[in-house]
Amino acid sequence: MFWNHPKTLADATVPAKQDENDKSKFTAEITLTADEFAQYRGYLSVLATDTFQNKSDKKVDNGNIIVVDTIAPEITVEYIPYDKLVDYYYNNAVDVTLTVTEANFYKENVKVSVSKDGGEAQPVAVTWTSNSVDSHTGTYTLSGDGDYIVYVEYSDYSGNVMVDGEGEKVQKYESHIVTIDMVNPEVEMEFSEKDQTTTFTIVEHNFDPAGITVA
Repeated sequence: MFWNHPKTLADATVPAKQDENDKSKFTAEITLTADEFAQYRGYLSVLATDTFQNKSDKKVDNGNIIVVDTIAPEITVEYIPYDKLVDYYYNNAVDVTLTVTEANFYKENVKVSVSKDGGEAQPVAVTWTSNSVDSHTGTYTLSGDGDYIVYVEYSDYSGNVMVDGEGEKVQKYESHIVTIDMVNPEVEMEFSEKDQTTTFTIVEHNFDPAGITVA
């Protein structure tokens, strides 16, 4: 038997077991193994040799690609642009950028959903670009005023669950609340001659008293 993948060509002699009912048939098995830091992608080819060194034609099964993948995909999520005044508060549309490090990447395995203003999360379409065999970037734009939460779920075809930038397994990524606020605050002022007081009414979704200046 031969194990073929882009980086190596390995030969292995595998003992065959004779069938109990049909003595002309023999069966051989091979196990492909990998440690937690390895992954392989390739196909098998087989050549049979009998006791008298008579050899069969080599059968190549390159129509069926075998993937041995024990490495968890790594994912990072960023929010662009960075020139915000306060973390996760923006006065413009926000590009959500997902970077996935994974050799056996299929975009349909990445499930991205977004919740707005406390509503139920809805799946969104992400645009993917492959930078190399191992690096893939997806983008989605949050637009319009609102409070958003981004969710990401991803495991590869081998069942490896994604890990974050620190190597920790993440069953489901959940962002902080990302707030887009492009509406200027409104200030209403009412003066009372009787009490000699002025009352301010501020209409603002993201109100912070620290941002008020009275001169």
